[in-house]
Amino acid sequence: MRHRSVHASRRLRLFAVAGALVAGGLVIAAAVPSGASSSPRVAPRQAAPPPLSHFLCYRVTAPAFKIPKGVQIGNAIQTAAPYALFTPGLGPVSWHCNPAAKEVLNATGAPPTVTKMVNPNGHLLCWGVDYQPVNKAVVVSNQFGTDQPMYVTTPLTLCVPSWKKRAGPPDKKVVEPPKLDHFTCYAANPQSTWSEPFGVKALDEFSAPNFEQLSFATSSAPFAPNELCFPTIKVVNGKTYPTQGPDDLGLACWAIGPTTQWKSWFDQNQFGQGKVKPALSTSGQPLPEEFCLPSTIAPLSPKAG
Repeated sequence: MRHRSVHASRRLRLFAVAGALVAGGLVIAAAVPSGASSSPRVAPRQAAPPPLSHFLCYRVTAPAFKIPKGVQIGNAIQTAAPYALFTPGLGPVSWHCNPAAKEVLNATGAPPTVTKMVNPNGHLLCWGVDYQPVNKAVVVSNQFGTDQPMYVTTPLTLCVPSWKKRAGPPDKKVVEPPKLDHFTCYAANPQSTWSEPFGVKALDEFSAPNFEQLSFATSSAPFAPNELCFPTIKVVNGKTYPTQGPDDLGLACWAIGPTTQWKSWFDQNQFGQGKVKPALSTSGQPLPEEFCLPSTIAPLSPKAG
């Protein structure tokens, strides 16, 4: 999710994927930049990625959280040798994401297709990231499209698994919800136009018990994700917080118009706990949001086919 304004072609010919792709896997073949630290130990490959919710993400402020010095992260797009670490600059909190259910109407008149949230307690709180951009070609597959080519560019945010409570601090003994990765989100440029589904609605804690119609920001851009988020290892004060597994799903995020929000709530994660409030425009209006789908994201070979 962007901490800056939302980034606003022809379809690239797909290249051969480097090596065999394990279902849902991320495979990288680029070189590690000089100065990158050695990789933490990564668990053996699993047969299939664990399930991941959709997310509705809101621009927010949360000044109470404090970032420790020297936070290192690693993912399968910024560096190569799986999850080699780098040290980004981290800005203020910029986004909060709620797990969401999705409903898609069927043009044939059949009942809507509903995708339930799989981890209702697993929220994300995201900090702005300052680090060198990449220019990596990837192919993305999810419920909105298959084998869609995109380019990943500027790192935007680091999203941390978080508890959420409406009336006061969560005060959980375990400081983060289980079974949810950290994510690093990057600006993404589409190389083709995805087919916009018919009548997409979403439901989260803010809108429950009602599904709300989503308005995708397609007036000046093709219907395509504007951000891609990659499962991320984080190291703080010598302690490593690994991903759930090496084949975990990523997220592909679309810009959408504002939906229902609470006036405030509280989050808790590895960086502390505190009040979170929606960020508003200078005229006091809600800002655009992001809707993120669980996605398989795989790199393309650097050699043209």
